[in-house]
Amino acid sequence: MTAVRVGRSLFAVSIALCLAACRSPATYVEVIVATDADPSRAWTLAVCPVRAGSADPSSMEQCPQRWTQPAASSNTPFEGSFSAQPPSNWNGSDRTDLVLFAEVGASATSPTVRFRRRLSLSLLRGRAGYVRVFLPVQCGQASSDCQRTPLASCTVAAVCEERGETCGDEGQCVPVEVEPVERPADAATDALPRPDATVRDAGALRDVLDASDVSDASDARDVSDASDVTAVIEAGDAADAAMRTPVRLVWPPTEGTVRSTGVEFRWNTRVPSGVVLLCTDRACASSVHSIPFTDADRVRSMSAMPTGRLFWRVDPGGSSPSIAPSVAWPVTVKASGCIEPPAFDIDSDGLGEVMASAHQATVGGLVNAGTYSLWYGRAPAPTTAASRSGTLNVANAHYGEGLAHGDVDGNGYVDFIVGSPGGDMGMGRLTVSLSTAVRAMPASAVYLLRGPVAARRGARVAMLGDLDGDGAIEVVEADIGTGMESLRVRSLQSTSVVRLTINGPNTGMSADIASHCDLDGDGVPELVYGAPRFDAMGGAVKIHRGANAVTSGAAWTWPEALTVRCVGANDLCGTSVACGDIDGDGRHDLVVGAPGTTFGSAVVLRSTSTTSIAFAAPIRLDGVQTNDRFGTSVAMGRDANGDGFCDLVVGSQNAIASGMINAGSVTYYPGSATGPNRMLARTFSGNVAGEQFGHAVALLRDSNGDDRADILVGADLASPTAMNQGRIALYSITAMGAVVTPPLLSSNGAGAGDTFGGVLMR
Repeated sequence: MTAVRVGRSLFAVSIALCLAACRSPATYVEVIVATDADPSRAWTLAVCPVRAGSADPSSMEQCPQRWTQPAASSNTPFEGSFSAQPPSNWNGSDRTDLVLFAEVGASATSPTVRFRRRLSLSLLRGRAGYVRVFLPVQCGQASSDCQRTPLASCTVAAVCEERGETCGDEGQCVPVEVEPVERPADAATDALPRPDATVRDAGALRDVLDASDVSDASDARDVSDASDVTAVIEAGDAADAAMRTPVRLVWPPTEGTVRSTGVEFRWNTRVPSGVVLLCTDRACASSVHSIPFTDADRVRSMSAMPTGRLFWRVDPGGSSPSIAPSVAWPVTVKASGCIEPPAFDIDSDGLGEVMASAHQATVGGLVNAGTYSLWYGRAPAPTTAASRSGTLNVANAHYGEGLAHGDVDGNGYVDFIVGSPGGDMGMGRLTVSLSTAVRAMPASAVYLLRGPVAARRGARVAMLGDLDGDGAIEVVEADIGTGMESLRVRSLQSTSVVRLTINGPNTGMSADIASHCDLDGDGVPELVYGAPRFDAMGGAVKIHRGANAVTSGAAWTWPEALTVRCVGANDLCGTSVACGDIDGDGRHDLVVGAPGTTFGSAVVLRSTSTTSIAFAAPIRLDGVQTNDRFGTSVAMGRDANGDGFCDLVVGSQNAIASGMINAGSVTYYPGSATGPNRMLARTFSGNVAGEQFGHAVALLRDSNGDDRADILVGADLASPTAMNQGRIALYSITAMGAVVTPPLLSSNGAGAGDTFGGVLMR
């Protein structure tokens, strides 16, 4: 399967092709088209269904249906649908081709691009399906052989064309793939559902999200003969398929890590009988382990599973005709060592992505509109330029002040959530970018938070996981406005549902919220958040054990299990919090930042129980100078030096470095069986006074291919070319624990006051 890098943004459009005179049961295919074309440019798309073997239409004007998008200033992806008539004299079984025409208007930096693609399909009368197509235009020239990577990076384009293939992301030839899948026969052909979160949650697009993209098929290519099973819609009653109950993941989470034995796999519905398969590929063509079950919604692996990065899926088998097989979800299996939290890996290639925001950035003259930048993980280093960026294009939206990630639609690809506390006239907004096999996001889901004025709802966002086992994940989002502090546990279904509200005004609650936290190792997420103004500014961390949540009914109850307090007044305990397994026992531990102590502190609490929330004696780490604000930021739970233990990173935003006040520093602690290893700790610092290097830190899944986690650092007040534009830097750690310089990636904010790097995806 080929992943697609995009330069800026994309549009997506659904095209329904009704064949066999649209009789019921209908025969048609919905073509989901994605492209890296800038949606601010005018473009036209046309579709001509033709008989196999016939000549291409000479122009898009010969196509019965065309769609035109005028030039616009928005960067929002387009989504839509329309139907096309079948070719004349189709006999119900002959191969049918689709000829796609596209024209993307000129921009200030790019010429008009015109191109066409031809797809060959095998369809049967009374059957329906989907096919995915990618139309690349970011090539820097107007041509009919435009590749999906910049032309300079695609030196083998001519060779690929001769072989009937296309140019891949890394400059190699890769096959062009077409994969139709079944669709309900009674679906409307003139107003097909858009490929959004609502449809995905209903399961209608379940198989589409596993389908490979099609790109650069300039020449007709037969992908539909008997030897190519992926291009033929399988026999079977499409209407029956529509009625089958989809199986959705509950645990382990997408891109999570588990032990090789004793893992309990859980899904959302009871299945009469079947098997959990572990496979080396997403299509599950090669199964390496199976766990049979009977009448269950969970099964535990008693024998050792193979280790490495695998995919697991639930196969009900022929004995459960009313249950549809699940998609495959990536998981890393380890025999021992660091059990990492789910990774931010949206293209599912095993390398982590890098993402940071500038929520105070001015965009297009809109003050505090906010934006984010994202880089894809690559060997030997993440891409040197931002692979994606985004904004809400609304003044004072503060788009990107909250960031979180998780598999929202359950398709086996990690999605990401952006909080905008000033969006929608100040009510707050969450925007979820939904990932598929194509790196570009073909759709997004928007959830209005409806907070009161000045509540700043959505300024903090964290991913919990599937708390109630219904196959839809829960997130927690917070108001942090003065006197209005509260948080809500929100279920991200087709529409968001608030399950629980916790109020705590004037405690600073939700100054930080831990994502993907499982302190007792039972596979049910805990809610962990800081309240640094609690108890005379001494601060505290509040913990709600997942197993204690009462999730029946619309309104949940979730009692607090434990409050962790600091000792002194003004410690500001809970300014930062993070979870991760630092001692290698398979359970997450907790680290709490208390930057208000004399030097600033970070306290590590090692989990000791599988039946409750309990900790060993705290391990306190301190800064080295007065007012360092050590503990301003913390991150824990990934193995940066490759020794098998998860590590800890602590930021000191006000540390003096080389005589420079408030330059800031970051300290890296390798993990061990007894917690953070002080003797092997390494500190690295900012290089300019006042930049606050270490204001934010994150430990990321390996982003450069060396099999070790990387450290992302934000210096939000850095001023390399303009005041407070901010910067980020990404560092790797050697097997000996040394910090490698120069960093793998370094990037500055776009303009003055951006405070880029103040919020990091972690």
